[in-house]
Amino acid sequence: MKHHNKNFNFFIMKKLLLTFLLIVFVFLFLLAFQANAVTTLFIKGDSSEISGVTNGSILTPNVRPALLVGTVIVKGTGSVNFAPANTGDGVFFKFGGAQNVNSAFYRLVGNGVGDVFNSNQGDIIFYLKSNYSFAERKALTDPPPIGSYVFDVVDGNNIKFYKFYVLTSEVGKLSFVYQVNGSSDITYEVPAGQEDVFFGKDVILKIHISWIGNTVSLYLNQNLVNATNYTPQTPNWTSISGIIIGAAQGGFFASPDIIDDFFVGEPTPTPTPTPTPTPTPIPRIYSQTSDFFDATTVHPEAKGFQLADYDPVSKKVVFYPWGG
Repeated sequence: MKHHNKNFNFFIMKKLLLTFLLIVFVFLFLLAFQANAVTTLFIKGDSSEISGVTNGSILTPNVRPALLVGTVIVKGTGSVNFAPANTGDGVFFKFGGAQNVNSAFYRLVGNGVGDVFNSNQGDIIFYLKSNYSFAERKALTDPPPIGSYVFDVVDGNNIKFYKFYVLTSEVGKLSFVYQVNGSSDITYEVPAGQEDVFFGKDVILKIHISWIGNTVSLYLNQNLVNATNYTPQTPNWTSISGIIIGAAQGGFFASPDIIDDFFVGEPTPTPTPTPTPTPTPIPRIYSQTSDFFDATTVHPEAKGFQLADYDPVSKKVVFYPWGG
């Protein structure tokens, strides 16, 4: 019995050790990612970033480009609200649905939008805490499809280039719809029966959209769930380009779910290494007593060298190191 207890205890200790090492690995990975990323926009999502919750209040994100002006927009009986999320409070907005008479959202406008997004490579990461169970989400006032936007980005021609929203379809499916670099809409459908596991009431979901070249990937809770090839479009970033947080353009489909730690950035560029100069080989010159040099004969003092030249007049043989 004691022998079995020892084996059991060893098994438990081994499992705990492996779990601890996995946690350490994930922590170091996240730390390395943050240390090697350039943050172009970061919205914490708490009340410290805004001067008030009334229409026209100033929004000052933790990180933003210089040419980007942030404003709180409140329409009718809409409201800006805060609640605990991933770290401290996050923000959510009322009221949602296919109307913009009574809604609220954050708006950032200006040439700085072009400094937020790198079309070649970038990441958008945020946490979204669900305020509904899947059954409650399907029973919201608007008939399906029901969408709620986390962000929506347009260029100076009012063309959508980046967005993400949660969709409840007519057939009762929960999906996440997103777009980067002017791509077509990309949809990830949550497996049936897993809706409340992924995004049930009070569940916090980490969402990471990453693109490089013509490939865009979606990670949920750090697990790759979708990778898609697409054709990037060229934006026209101007002073009227805009980023909407918490709704679609105009305030439609405001987010009733809590948005927290909204990050946009790109990896730190890797410096181009300075090429190592190839050293000029130093020749070795030997005198020959014969008038002719047999190239098949290796000079006894020239091991590891190759024949480069032979001058029959001076009877000099020139050798260079192999590979020189």
